[in-house]
Amino acid sequence: MPRRLLASLICVGALIGTAEASCGLDQCPPSAAPGTAHAVVAATRVTSVASQVWTEETFVGASFALSPVFRAEATLPAVWLRYRGTSVVGLGNAVALVDAAWPVGIARIGGGFQLELPTATSEYLGDRHFLGLPYLKAQLQSGLWQARARGGWGAQLGASVHGHPGPNMNPHASSELLWRVDGQWGDRVRPGLGLDGVHTLTGEAQTLLAVVPRIGVTLGTARLGIEAQVPVTRARRFRWRGLMSLRVPVGARSS
Repeated sequence: MPRRLLASLICVGALIGTAEASCGLDQCPPSAAPGTAHAVVAATRVTSVASQVWTEETFVGASFALSPVFRAEATLPAVWLRYRGTSVVGLGNAVALVDAAWPVGIARIGGGFQLELPTATSEYLGDRHFLGLPYLKAQLQSGLWQARARGGWGAQLGASVHGHPGPNMNPHASSELLWRVDGQWGDRVRPGLGLDGVHTLTGEAQTLLAVVPRIGVTLGTARLGIEAQVPVTRARRFRWRGLMSLRVPVGARSS
């Protein structure tokens, strides 16, 4: 996804000189554990990049339980970018991932690979290159408490193709580390708090941190999630972000 905004959003070129677009860990948040039913996934995210720069993204996709351990997921966003009275509407870059998690006592440990595909209908809405993200993850659950951690390395695959004026979608360095840690408590209603981080490995070294308050609600078999993301460091790629997601299981469970 073109150059200036955070792992999965947008930012004005003047804000982050070395950013170049990335889906980041936040675009594909941890979903139902492998072994559950297949699912339809949908999400809407709003990001305030600057006083006159906003994006609205609507993701639709599917999650496939390949086995009790492995799953695959793919999503495609429709994007509305508003910039100083003008707007661009179209499809963004699709994201696909393969994920695995093994039970170890009260924990689940695993990892996966996430790939961003250059499917955007406008250069303002997505980069013209692939982006790979191998990652590791761990989840610990005891009673109603749950703690999770994910960390990965985002790397641009292929030459960067940019050059248009104005803001771009989802900035990133050509190489950077991304992580997310969070905890939550509850059964059908699960309030939680997380911390997202990015550390750039190319260009000027920067560490970006954002606090992520969230709440999850189980509605029958469906899961509804609502979260905000607020930067807490001077280095940042947006002012704030809000997300609402829905996951609806379909089909038979994996054996």
